[in-house]
Amino acid sequence: MRIPEVDDLGADPSLSCLSNSLRLDWLSVTFQPDNGREMDEILEYIFSVAKYLSNETILTEGAGRRFFAESVACKPAGILVRWSPFGSKINAGCIAIDLQGDFFEVTDSTDRKAILLDLADLPGFSKCTRADFQRTIRDPIANSEE
Repeated sequence: MRIPEVDDLGADPSLSCLSNSLRLDWLSVTFQPDNGREMDEILEYIFSVAKYLSNETILTEGAGRRFFAESVACKPAGILVRWSPFGSKINAGCIAIDLQGDFFEVTDSTDRKAILLDLADLPGFSKCTRADFQRTIRDPIANSEE
């Protein structure tokens, strides 16, 4: 593959040390289970993932309660879970799961693949509502804040 002399912003990519690769940095998926049993199955699964990735269950109140009745976050695992039980006034019976940047940092490719495939196989999987990608910087090593 030939590296262009200038990138889309007019900069010389050979000077920036940027690689031509992307990595997933944030993924949001939604579920619409048929009943409370399926909702419990989805929540139990994602809470077990959070526990596995954080070596304990550290759940704090999460953001996004404007559109959901409940919201919890496991910051060490990079997971935010929002849901509204059946009978709620807004988004009744819906679950939204955000796998944030930290999730992709604490998982290796094998765990990531297994978790993403498991999410797609859970009952009531509706759609991916957000997928953010980030261009990687390999040399020198830097993160998005730097």
